[in-house]
Amino acid sequence: MNRQIIWLTILGASLTLLQGCAPSVYAVDAPEASSYVFDPSGPETTYQLSFVDAREDAYTPFSSGPLPMGLTIEGADVEPISFLEEFTLAELVARGIPVSAGSEDSAEVQIHKIKIRNHRMGAFGPFTTTTLLSANIVTPAGENRVGAFMVRGKVPVWSFDEVIEPTMNQPLELVVQELAAKINMHLFQQATSDADVQQLISSINANPEDGLAYLAVFQLGFSNNPSAIGPLVELTNSPYEYIRLASISALGTINASEHVDLLVAIFRGERGAGHWQDRVMAVKSLCDIAVMGNDQAMAFVRNDVEAAVGGETAAGAQWAREVLGLYLRN
Repeated sequence: MNRQIIWLTILGASLTLLQGCAPSVYAVDAPEASSYVFDPSGPETTYQLSFVDAREDAYTPFSSGPLPMGLTIEGADVEPISFLEEFTLAELVARGIPVSAGSEDSAEVQIHKIKIRNHRMGAFGPFTTTTLLSANIVTPAGENRVGAFMVRGKVPVWSFDEVIEPTMNQPLELVVQELAAKINMHLFQQATSDADVQQLISSINANPEDGLAYLAVFQLGFSNNPSAIGPLVELTNSPYEYIRLASISALGTINASEHVDLLVAIFRGERGAGHWQDRVMAVKSLCDIAVMGNDQAMAFVRNDVEAAVGGETAAGAQWAREVLGLYLRN
């Protein structure tokens, strides 16, 4: 037996053992706040935000899936609403927007869904999580539906500790940052500077194979700066999966309504890699743009997307239906 066969045998045995030894509880880190500050000439008066638990499924586990997946932070179970409130407010403050927890008389962030789920098919498959958010930002001017959807996967080789950072810490951090970005878009309209956008683009282009480069792509979407849209369009053709997925998602976050046709083509498999992951992210972005008032995007997600995924049983199709629910149903 040569060395390669011996190595593969050992690796296979290790993965099989890991499948049976997955922990039932994982300790996650506090999300780190963004280092990119919005326009320093932004609001000076502290704005109050009230986070409200509006979940119909509040009785179901926050984290679930084929493998047990309880989440703790600093030794206590993660309570999703207070988690979102604490770290979303911290994210906004870090980006230069003075906010604090408010009373019922302040603007409300109504949380309708917040979930993290794991998906694992056999010992050799990746441990994958989908992280979902649906919320309404309620102001005297009306209600604005916002959502977030993250997919991350990692094959654990030596320890299940390897999955915590990519499949739990990073998605939860990104959901917090996306919610903060959308609160900013609806309430404050602040933007990251052109210089910071260019710095993000340069960092992505300089080292796209870096496994964390996709995080900078998401930051372009959170920037609320139109100068980021063109580079995001280019990145939808990236050969690096997570950069590509992040760029597709970011086009919705930044409300790139002029690129609905591109997102439709990605969903139909006419552009990009044609993978289900890409198609799901295109649905998410089309929903972002639709709920911001784009009639073309709304008609497509309500008619074409629902018809296309209605009878599909693939995991991606199920995720696409779930994304529609985040945005289009109460």
